[in-house]
Amino acid sequence: MNKRLITAAVGIVLLLGLLWIGGLALRVAVIMITLLSMMELKGTLGSSYRLDDFVSAVFVVLSFFLPWDLAMALGFLYLIVSLGLSFVMSPLDLRRTQMNGFSYFFVLIPFILLYRLIAFSPIKNLYLLALVLAWGNDTFAYYIGNIFGKTHYTSISPNKTVEGALGGLLGGLLLVFLVAAIMVPDISYLVLLIYGVLGGVFAQLGDFFGSYIKRSCKVKDFGVVMPGHGGILDRFISVMFSSVLLYMMHNFF
Repeated sequence: MNKRLITAAVGIVLLLGLLWIGGLALRVAVIMITLLSMMELKGTLGSSYRLDDFVSAVFVVLSFFLPWDLAMALGFLYLIVSLGLSFVMSPLDLRRTQMNGFSYFFVLIPFILLYRLIAFSPIKNLYLLALVLAWGNDTFAYYIGNIFGKTHYTSISPNKTVEGALGGLLGGLLLVFLVAAIMVPDISYLVLLIYGVLGGVFAQLGDFFGSYIKRSCKVKDFGVVMPGHGGILDRFISVMFSSVLLYMMHNFF
């Protein structure tokens, strides 16, 4: 518990510092989080090898300096290169290419969308809603589940309870309204309510699918970079899901 709290406190301080500095430092930080998350997922799936790690890192870095359409075109080129590498390293075995391709797009697309919300959205501080919703859900679900949780609803993650899930949804929704009132005042209450509820469901789906991947691969954590939190991907997977929904709503509404 103490390790989890200390890691969270240090992470929040670093995040606030990077958001305040902004510019290239923030872009580099998002790129590093993306790469670390991608490497953790590849390692968990058992599909990574050094040459592909280097190639995917180059493609990821380039993607953050290109327009969205070119970044996706570059992603298709990465699949071709990964296919060639798979043939050279493991002839007639497509599993490695499939897992590498899944890891690449599963991680890269949400982080690019999150960065675009940070750097290019005309609504100041809009991206904060994705962060506080995801982490608020995680935090409230964790503590309320530990204190009041009795009704377990999945064998994928035995610690998940209905009480924790509902507490996470309510806590995340309240945080969205609080942060929006202070930092993002130009959004209607109706849109906030819709995002708070749907985004909370998305965030919990992200956490659930993270547990599903780990359980399927028989590992406890994605990585060891964030002690007490199960790795970088474990800490950001709910943010990835909530960011995609926020980006979609930002463009539709």
